[in-house]
Order: sequence, then structure tokens, then C-alpha cells
Amino acid sequence: MAVIAEQLDLGPNEFAFHFETSDGVDADALANFLKRAATVARQRGAELRIVGLREGSLAVIVDVIKKGASKEFAEKPIDTTIKVSTFAAAIVGAIVLAMTPTKSGDTPLGKAGAEVVENHHVTKITVVTSQDITVVMDETIAFEVREAERNRQVMLAGPEEVMRLPHRVAEMIEDARQGNLSGQAALIGDELHFRPDGYRYWVPVDENPVSANGALYPGGNFRVGGRIAMRDGLPDRIIVDWAEPKD
Repeated sequence: MAVIAEQLDLGPNEFAFHFETSDGVDADALANFLKRAATVARQRGAELRIVGLREGSLAVIVDVIKKGASKEFAEKPIDTTIKVSTFAAAIVGAIVLAMTPTKSGDTPLGKAGAEVVENHHVTKITVVTSQDITVVMDETIAFEVREAERNRQVMLAGPEEVMRLPHRVAEMIEDARQGNLSGQAALIGDELHFRPDGYRYWVPVDENPVSANGALYPGGNFRVGGRIAMRDGLPDRIIVDWAEPKD
């Protein structure tokens, strides 16, 4: 794998997703995976740009761009280069962490990676930087992601909520659709969650929009509009179309 890092010739603010495969990667599955990775980066103040592809076992080279870095670079190019390089390393760390399943739950990025390995002829996904190589998904990790997913389903609601679930979930879905769903955002297992007011369980946030009102952030109270995705009769995730701080 060290040879791969040398062949990619990555810059200080670049990294690569390396997909071990002899059959290529399904375009839709790859796009979904990269979208989830971009969401993790965006929540931490960065944008990801694909700047190259390598044939063979597919490698997608990504440039990490810190918001506002271009202005800083014009003023202090050397200092800014060092800062962006350090920032890029932090973004890579966040992506690796987001793909690590825990007993408390899974993440959209982890599930997207598991989907690539389970269904699209990829045996391993590796994150490669100029300094390090980390395996973030293979068959074993994909199995752990699915176990974490099942564990989270059990933890979403207690016995009292389950008894009231059909009616209350219907209300939650309608409130989200009409843009009247209010609640609090928090990080749980390094993944953003949202707890609607009047409920005692947290729902993972599948999309976090950046708008004039700003994105969701941990510890804040918001009013949001979007959709509630269900699994086995329980809220599985909330796809947030827009959010605004709640007074």
C-alpha cells in the first residue's frame, strides 16, 4: 500500500479514496459515497473537490479546501499553506472517524461505504494521505456497520414511545414536511443528531443544509423542514432541507 501512496503523489492538502476492485465501482454507489464524505467535511468547514482519478484499483484524489483560505493565502501564503495542510489532516481524521462503527450507532458515510463493499465488487476502501494509509471499509467493518445499525434501531425509542409511536411519528413526519419541526441538534458518536421537541429520542441527520440561516450545529435549537425516513416503523433519519435558529 505504501507504493500506492508514492504513485499518487499527493499534495499536502490532498488525500485519496482507494477502492480495491478488479471490476470498477458502480457510478451511483460511488457518487453517494463521495456525497456522504463531502457532508462530513462540510459540517467541519471544508469543501471537497475531486482533482484526479487513477486507473487499476480505482483511486479518487480529493483536494480539501478550507472556507476562506483563498483570501488568507493572498495575504500570507506560507502561513496559510501550513494551516490548510493541518486543517486537511483534521478533515481526513473526521472522515475516518465517521466510518468507524460504534455500539451506539452507525453513520450515513459508514453505511454508504458498507454498501459499496457489500454490493459492488469492492473488497476494501482505504484513505490514503502522503503520510498515512487507513483501511476504512472491508467485509469485517461492513458487518460491524450493520450491527451498529441494528443496535441503533433498538435504542431509538423506549417502551413508552413505542406504544404511542404510530400517531406521534405521523405528527413528526407532517411537522417536518410543513417546516414546523423544532428541536435540538447534538453530536452523538461524532454524528449529528436531531431531537424533536416533545420526544425523548434522537434521530440521525442525513443532510445538513448550508443556507443563509446557517447549518445545524451541536447544542443549538432549530426549526427545520424536510423528510423523515422510516425503517421498521421507526424514524431512521431526518433529511433536512432547510434549518433556522429557533428563538
